[in-house]
Amino acid sequence: MIFWMAAAALIGLAACGGAPGSEGTAAPLPAEDTAAPLPAEEAEVGYVQSRFYISTFKALPHDTGASLEDFAAIAALNREAGIDLIENAIMNRSDMRLAAQACEQEGVRFLVQNITPDGGFSGMGERCPEFTEETVRSVAAEMKDYAYLEGYYTWDEVRKNDLETCAALNGYFKEADPTRLAFSILLPSYGPYGWDDAWDPEKSTYAKYVKAYVETVDPDVIGFDYYPFQIHGGDGANLLNCDIWKDMGLMRREAMRTGKPFWFYFQAYDMGGGYTFTSEMRSVQMYAALAYGAKALSYYTTMEVVCDGAGNKKETFDEIRELNRRVHNLGDLLFDKSTEELYHFGIRKTNRTAYFLDDPEGSALISDAPSGSIVGVFGDGTERKYVLVVNKSYTDAMTGTLVFRSARKISRYDHVTGLTAPLADAADSVPLDVPAGDCALFIVG
Repeated sequence: MIFWMAAAALIGLAACGGAPGSEGTAAPLPAEDTAAPLPAEEAEVGYVQSRFYISTFKALPHDTGASLEDFAAIAALNREAGIDLIENAIMNRSDMRLAAQACEQEGVRFLVQNITPDGGFSGMGERCPEFTEETVRSVAAEMKDYAYLEGYYTWDEVRKNDLETCAALNGYFKEADPTRLAFSILLPSYGPYGWDDAWDPEKSTYAKYVKAYVETVDPDVIGFDYYPFQIHGGDGANLLNCDIWKDMGLMRREAMRTGKPFWFYFQAYDMGGGYTFTSEMRSVQMYAALAYGAKALSYYTTMEVVCDGAGNKKETFDEIRELNRRVHNLGDLLFDKSTEELYHFGIRKTNRTAYFLDDPEGSALISDAPSGSIVGVFGDGTERKYVLVVNKSYTDAMTGTLVFRSARKISRYDHVTGLTAPLADAADSVPLDVPAGDCALFIVG
């Protein structure tokens, strides 16, 4: 993951409602019915994501001499905190094997990645060990019988010059283990490819890079990272108008265009920046990504907020567990729903184009919402719509009214309890009082 601060030294080569209370219930274990690979006759379908994930780029330590028991204890704590996919990044082959065994033992889905010279395969930035089809086949042969293996992390932040190589690597894995994920991710726009033409984002270097990646690599999922607080001023970052919405809007558009899910890495701690990092700073990123239709959210990283490499719980463990429970409630509900409309209210009209947004004046459903809100509209193939309203402010509550074009039957889904309650048989608006960094979901008939 790209960042240019002191956090890079932490791992050598880097990847990649209101404040929750401390008494949250642990998130459920990973779904057992997704643990086994598809039968051979279904292999032609390729990888199909079967559930919403809360993931982590890095949970387990590397090169510390940790034992299987150590790894299993850390995997279990991550599972308890609501993490159901561990990516096992930046590991030597010995640690990778232990990590796979630990995740399998604890029932946590996992990816494998290896960038070391002893038979490794994975790319990271501008670095990638030499590999052959036989290298890939040997890795797949070693790993593919693990029931909880989700797939292979093939390239972290692939550069434009390496797209063909990444495509070849992913292709080898798709041939060797067809139903598993061949996972690679894009750089954010604050890397080497930027939004250099603000008035026409389609002509920007970044939009061209993303399009080339999608067309050349043909990834199973469209994944990217963006760490807004580290890049835009720490705990003083302004998210009301921010380039993260350009990146996320483009990813949403490409996901819709290609029919692929998109995954988002978010910033989970201060990354060595020395500023105060709050639970609301985490939640606003997670809920916003859900409003954009993300099907998986990945912590960078849980080693900083769940437990350390020695298996000691962090002081944020309970609030992370509760936040993940709430996010999972929403993510599970929206997983099989399709993103249809997306709006930001209170922004300049020119930013609608820059952020790849829809125009609310053309909506048949939404008329207005409070300034500073993101409104995502989802469908399930019926006349029913799911409207997720996110407060972009991570410091202040948002009050106001969500206004519809006509009177509708309205219910509210409570992501804290997981329950739905009717609000009105026919109403053209609902009042909003959304805590900082939180959200509200309405089901409209």
